[in-house]
Amino acid sequence: MAVAQFTFDRIEAIESASTPSAVLLEIQRTAADFGLSCFMTGFVPAPHKPFEPYILLHNWPLAWFKRYMDNAYMDIDPVIRKTRNTFEPFAWSEAAYDRGKDPLAHKVMCEATEFRLRAGYTVPLFTRSGDQGGMTFGGERFEASPDAKKALHLIAIYGHGKARAIAMARQRTVAATPKLSAREIEVLKWCAAGKTNSAIADILLVSETTIETHIARACRKLDCMNRTHAVAEAMRARLIF
Repeated sequence: MAVAQFTFDRIEAIESASTPSAVLLEIQRTAADFGLSCFMTGFVPAPHKPFEPYILLHNWPLAWFKRYMDNAYMDIDPVIRKTRNTFEPFAWSEAAYDRGKDPLAHKVMCEATEFRLRAGYTVPLFTRSGDQGGMTFGGERFEASPDAKKALHLIAIYGHGKARAIAMARQRTVAATPKLSAREIEVLKWCAAGKTNSAIADILLVSETTIETHIARACRKLDCMNRTHAVAEAMRARLIF
């Protein structure tokens, strides 16, 4: 319950932020609560494309950020490589590589330690429209319980959505808030409460297949890939509370 309350408190703080700098500050505070000092969120361009235009927010050490961009380290970074190939959040230590066969990947990870970036946690994000992005957190160490990792996962989804919404608003291209049906909203509320599809079906006296259909429709309307992402986007849009 404590982790759940912490998560919703952080989400509320991010939602209350109305400028990029305010969102950055709230996500930075969240990272600090997990012992992580830095974060970056945005989209992942195709290989060999410039990375910087796709970044929404970051508080990376400026010297490391400049070196990373100037040397196109994104093209050899094992964390970026794994981000492109998984839907699941992962610790940087899980972005495995062979030092002997992949010295450039090792070079990136070693140089990052010069800036006290020895460990981290990355949450990949994919929208139904095909955009690929995510949020990555870094620091000197990262150790968290499974519940804490789930909290960071949801906060990352929500923070990325908020940063994206502000960026789109600045470009005056924000789409109208998607309209969910009353039942879709009800199902997402139960999802947010931690109920499984089977449990929600029992509560609403319908089949599990019906619940899966409602979630799939909500995901399509919200441009999300899964129920966790849909819950975060629905909360950000204040469709559920």
